Amino acid sequence: MADSGKAPAPDLGASAASSAAAFLDEAREKLEGGDVPGALICLRTVGGLAGCPPEARVDAAKMLAQAGDTESAIAAYLEAGNTYLNGAKDTVKARHAFQAGHALDVHNLDIIYMLGQADVNEGRLQDGLAKFIDVLRKSNLKHVSALFAAGCIYQSNGQFDQAMLAFKKVLDRDKDHVEATVRIGQLYQSKEQMPDAIGYYIQAAHLARESQHWGTARQIASMVQAIDPTNQKARMLLDELDEQGHGPEESGSNDPVGAVPAAPAAQKPNQGMPAAARPGTPAPAAQAARTSTPPPAQAGRINATVTSAPAPTRQPRPILAPLSTIAPMPISEPSPIAQPCRMAL
Repeated sequence: MADSGKAPAPDLGASAASSAAAFLDEAREKLEGGDVPGALICLRTVGGLAGCPPEARVDAAKMLAQAGDTESAIAAYLEAGNTYLNGAKDTVKARHAFQAGHALDVHNLDIIYMLGQADVNEGRLQDGLAKFIDVLRKSNLKHVSALFAAGCIYQSNGQFDQAMLAFKKVLDRDKDHVEATVRIGQLYQSKEQMPDAIGYYIQAAHLARESQHWGTARQIASMVQAIDPTNQKARMLLDELDEQGHGPEESGSNDPVGAVPAAPAAQKPNQGMPAAARPGTPAPAAQAARTSTPPPAQAGRINATVTSAPAPTRQPRPILAPLSTIAPMPISEPSPIAQPCRMAL
């Protein structure tokens, strides 16, 4: 076969693994020789390698802890666990990495949060929610990721009022949070309050565009057009994306924001929604492949990724840990106290 003249594409993963192994060997030698500062330089270099395999990060974390750099060790365990959870889809190894980091610092909120994510990935939403609430208690409700994840669980359980409070608290702390904005729109749509729903969807589309997440912006604007074909704001946004060269092909899986989650089932106004009666629309696991914009026949529903909380595979149990019992700060929204499955944020 004739040589095409093109050099083969480099295998970045193999290169990172090889470099990591060399640095780890050098770090071991330095630790054995008593050169702790030199070993730390090698180990921190491993942590900065793009494409470094999670096994190498775990080995680096162990030696970093041995050398006394607990903070860097925890960061390495977190990075390894994230790669196992979202890349390799190996929840068992992810949990082991997070547990090792937790053993180094039981108060680290990011570790506790990721242990909750591991629970969620295994379908144990109650255990995950308990950890998210623990993080929220200890952070005075300032941990945005835990707020969003708790909201996702309440939404998947059909507890839409509680989910609404959670997502609005997310926007209080991060006004540019696209996914939370979309989910608030979904919740208004589930109540058939379409002007409010469309308003939040349009807001989310503009946020995505401003962040240069063109695929997500197009996906949301297309969803609005499927709901309301006469919506001028959605049409203008789609036209602007076309003029800028961001066509429908950019609605695929490379958008860093992630795809828009499916809207919950419609709810009649003023109708109660206990978890056992209205579980809401199931959503795929966090690592599921993102999808492109659906055809208009889907009536505004969009199949996509839930970034933090996949839906349960069976009828959900009532949630027995209301955040109102632990939240250290008052809220403006009144919260019922007679229903233990409610969450007040």
